[in-house]
Amino acid sequence: MPADVLTSSVAAPAAAPAPAPELNTKTSTGTLFIKGDLIYPGMRELLSRYDHGGVRLGPHILGKDIFLGLDPGFAIYPGEWGIALHVPLNLLMLQAGTNAFGGLKVRRQDWDEAPDFARVIRFISYGRKESPLYFAINSLRPRTLGHGELMLNYQPNIDLDRSMTGFIFEANAKVAGVQVQLNDVTFQNRVIGALAYLRPLGLIEGDYLSSLSLAVEYAGDWSAPRCLLPFAGASACVPGSGNKAGPDPLTGRNRDNTFIRTDGDLGRPFVQEIGVHALGGSAEMRFFRTPRSDLKFYGTFHQFLEHGNGIAAGVAGRFTTGEEEIQAFRVRAEYRNYASDYSPAYFDTLYEVTKYQYVGARPGYQVSPTKYQAIFGDPANGFALSDQSRRHGYRVEASWAWFSGDRNNKRLGLGLGLADSTGEFDTEFYVHLELPLFKYLQLFGTFIRVNGDGLGDLFSSKSDNIVVLSGLRLQVLPFLFVNAHYSRSFQIIRSPGQEFHLGNSSVVDDLGRSSPYFTSDRIFENVQGLFVELEIGLEFKGKDR
Repeated sequence: MPADVLTSSVAAPAAAPAPAPELNTKTSTGTLFIKGDLIYPGMRELLSRYDHGGVRLGPHILGKDIFLGLDPGFAIYPGEWGIALHVPLNLLMLQAGTNAFGGLKVRRQDWDEAPDFARVIRFISYGRKESPLYFAINSLRPRTLGHGELMLNYQPNIDLDRSMTGFIFEANAKVAGVQVQLNDVTFQNRVIGALAYLRPLGLIEGDYLSSLSLAVEYAGDWSAPRCLLPFAGASACVPGSGNKAGPDPLTGRNRDNTFIRTDGDLGRPFVQEIGVHALGGSAEMRFFRTPRSDLKFYGTFHQFLEHGNGIAAGVAGRFTTGEEEIQAFRVRAEYRNYASDYSPAYFDTLYEVTKYQYVGARPGYQVSPTKYQAIFGDPANGFALSDQSRRHGYRVEASWAWFSGDRNNKRLGLGLGLADSTGEFDTEFYVHLELPLFKYLQLFGTFIRVNGDGLGDLFSSKSDNIVVLSGLRLQVLPFLFVNAHYSRSFQIIRSPGQEFHLGNSSVVDDLGRSSPYFTSDRIFENVQGLFVELEIGLEFKGKDR
């Protein structure tokens, strides 16, 4: 993106500020008030802040396979525009489980779906969030809609085998504005968010009543997996209860219906699809303002169609200090109250994985549910919600960034966020660092854990519900750079068309014994990825972005 040093992809920025037609502006005294997002937790890739072009070459480790990465590309930032294109290739050198040379075959998973071919676009953008006009075609940064009650840090590229390029559009005026977000410009996947707001007193001069903003909001997945199917064309879902180990004593048929076979081309599970749609509204108003700071109160209400609802109320603040060396701060504190069949930030960092198989324990089920089943329940298929009580929770976030001279010259960014509730497995946490301070060395890192079991689970050793994303860029010579990126993300490990046994140890026979022959499989596994590349190219010392 042209706005800042770093760009992103998998799957989580700090929550976007409330919709308002605001720019990064000078105050009446000539000092700068920093607005907009300060950091981008969940970014996957580090790009130069300058116009540049070149070729990256080096080893890529994805899961257990080793590839030769070859990635020609460029980025330019003409005026308000930003354009970055590349052609990323992974050429197989060594396949897991063998010692044979892979023949430098192009990794099939990178180019086997229509959305994959849009991956050549890192970003094409104009403007900046909260400016009068902003749009971006982007495969890097995560996305937040409004205050993040429905879509927060959504990362469409959390799955190593699937690439999606999204579209973001914003138009902001003094009295009204809109936001639209699509997760896939090819429309093969359809996670969509939209928001429209009105400032009924926006033309009135004043600090408080003129800031009153009323918004309506929508977010949905038009083809969400309701349940997993055992095979293509199956009429019955994989049941979450009622399975037994061993053969039926009368018919001899297996009573354990928790086996599935994945698609022979893509390796993904077969699913029964359903639309998941949510509507809501919000109101906000500034109650404190100085030339370089403001505080806003906001309240929201959202409803999933045919399911539960949630409300939230909070305070969000922005503060800027300093003249040449500028410090910018963001804080947010929010109370939440919601039904058992509702989830704040339903479309979150891990959604593209958890929509198939929920990350986090769900006691009482014999298989891991889809996210639809985990949040809304699916009694017809053995996924009844055991806890029907309404939940109380909170969300707090803070971020800080240091800019030298102006908004485009970020030197350091830090941020963290925490959310929890009285419900089970509702703890979420992230911490993020961006360090573009040094001319020849830049780095970033994000740690995200979702669906944790209380605050004590935040830094536990289990890794199935975490994402780690980090990158480093080092200039060795004027034409030679080292790029390194490490991640813990998600991937389907087995080959397409293979069988998975999803049942856990609660699948037992008539004597209460689980089968000794089967293990409980996860479709997606938390795997490590490492790219180490030499980049040969030129960096043009234009305006520092």
